[in-house]
Amino acid sequence: MAPNKEETKVAISAEEGIINEWNKKYQSEEADMTIKSSDNLIFRVHSYRMMAASKVFRDMIQIGSKTDQAQEIPLTDQDIETSTVVSLFLDITYAFDMPEPKDCNDFDKDSNLVTFSIKYEAQPAIQYLGKLFYSWVSSGKFRSDLVLVEACRLDDPSLGGAAIAAVGHYPHMTQDSANSGGMLQLQKKADEADPLAKDGYNCDVMDPLGMSLSRFQSLSDRYKLALLRGCQSYVYTRKPQPDWKSASQSFEKYVRKVK
Repeated sequence: MAPNKEETKVAISAEEGIINEWNKKYQSEEADMTIKSSDNLIFRVHSYRMMAASKVFRDMIQIGSKTDQAQEIPLTDQDIETSTVVSLFLDITYAFDMPEPKDCNDFDKDSNLVTFSIKYEAQPAIQYLGKLFYSWVSSGKFRSDLVLVEACRLDDPSLGGAAIAAVGHYPHMTQDSANSGGMLQLQKKADEADPLAKDGYNCDVMDPLGMSLSRFQSLSDRYKLALLRGCQSYVYTRKPQPDWKSASQSFEKYVRKVK
């Protein structure tokens, strides 16, 4: 449901705190509750939208409605409840479009949004993010190995399969490719966490044998085994022309079968 004019009226005064790009849209005069992010920005929102968006928020609002005090929900997690993440969550709740990540380093906020949505049992946001990531990775606009991690966290086999099938957009992780497209910082983190990470250069980005230890550990055992089985059947035995599409189909079949 798109926001109406009454919902988007902005009430701003010096006493009401900082208004910036993240919370400017959410200062409605018609709001009946506030959310305070972990970095102390105020979002004035509508309780009926928050109740529809999240089971946890619905329970919190229903408990708070039994008192005469104005509804305010303070958030404290410094990683996933910042103004950036709260703003993106509200964008989904209020049916605004989410911007694509600028590069791989910019994907952190979207990953934190997944964590936020899972924590607050926000099923509409979880479904929306799965479809959004699917469109990004299928169009070759984002690294498939990062999307596979989010597919695992969302337990979305279709998204995981799409990520594996899209590996052709990023056929090799070379030192040159690590230095381009926003990958240098990401790869440095992986190298620091895993001394053997550089051994993965010149591997397909979805090849588990070329992943950093941290990336590999971020997958569940079920997703790891499904990926390894797909690689064994359609990648390792078919070099130098691996069949990632068939590997993705094998992956999806296994993940759906084994719970």
